[in-house]
Amino acid sequence: MNLHLLYAAIDGAHVAFLVALAIRLLALAPRNRNVQLIALLAFGAICSVVSARHSYMAVLPAAFAVDLGPLIIPMNLARNLTSGLVMVLSHRIFRDGERLPPPLLAVWAVQTSLEEPLEWMATFAWAPAQPHTMFALYEVVPSALQIVMLGFALVWALRDSDADLVEARRKTRVVLVVVSVAHIVLALLVERLALQIWALPSDVYFAVHTCVTVLGLLLSGTIVVLLLRPDAARFVDPLRPAPVAAAAEVSRDEYDVARIRAAFESERVYRRMGLTVGALAEHLKIPEYRLRSLIHKNLGYRNFNTLLHDYRVAEVCEALADPAQDDMPVLTLALTAGYQSITPFNRAFRALKGMTPTQFRARSRQKPADC
Repeated sequence: MNLHLLYAAIDGAHVAFLVALAIRLLALAPRNRNVQLIALLAFGAICSVVSARHSYMAVLPAAFAVDLGPLIIPMNLARNLTSGLVMVLSHRIFRDGERLPPPLLAVWAVQTSLEEPLEWMATFAWAPAQPHTMFALYEVVPSALQIVMLGFALVWALRDSDADLVEARRKTRVVLVVVSVAHIVLALLVERLALQIWALPSDVYFAVHTCVTVLGLLLSGTIVVLLLRPDAARFVDPLRPAPVAAAAEVSRDEYDVARIRAAFESERVYRRMGLTVGALAEHLKIPEYRLRSLIHKNLGYRNFNTLLHDYRVAEVCEALADPAQDDMPVLTLALTAGYQSITPFNRAFRALKGMTPTQFRARSRQKPADC
């Protein structure tokens, strides 16, 4: 009984932290989409804790079990929305206004349908005759789809992390990576699939579930503590404007920003292949964290690679528009501007100019080119 009391205390503490997390965020920025998504994630986690008390009634004393009745269906559906919500949140924070790929929305729709609605309708007809098919269709496939969505969330959180100039967003990446990896390994691979495949006793299931809950408790507790900081809103909305700096700080910033502009416009430091924020910070003798902040706040860039592309493509544009350089191959111009190969150059050029370098050169002969 004492062990079950400890389990109940862990569940209660986890729910309390999740409620505190949602309330704190909604108090900070109730209309912010990221805040709303995180609040939904907190609600899904609460549903997961409570529904487990229903699912493990067979191994729990009556005083610690929760009979949800028909409510178990919407609660299971809510907790299984977690992977999709993490994917959408990661995309909103790290992809800078890009549209979420429609195929991933279709994956989320299929996964959600398989979790409860279709499973509930097919249970009466298939369960007795096709147990292995039921397990594959309603456990393995949804888990695989969730792993796909969390995989994309991980890729977006990790991609260009070194080039990210928004300090608060860099810290948010760490939290999303931890959440995604923990959910893939513990909630999906271990608790949902491995334990059922090995056909272990229900009390072992519940013990593993409690371990997952403890991890969630530690994570939610850490986030709640971080949200007590005065600048907490920056962690959920990293792109919001920073507070206005003091006059002395502005003067120092202006000096360093002038040095940054000179490095790009006079020295053409962007021509260095593989240039990173760290390498530029060492060149300018400015601390890396400060350089990131200066480029983001004063030059308006969120990603260092975007800054490099702008300068490099602009130089190539000038060369393409120059009749004296008609015989110069595009590859040579790209390498001179700092690209290591033609593929990333072509991709960046098309994204910025809406056409290929060859089309740009041809058009510049017909009318003045806009570089």
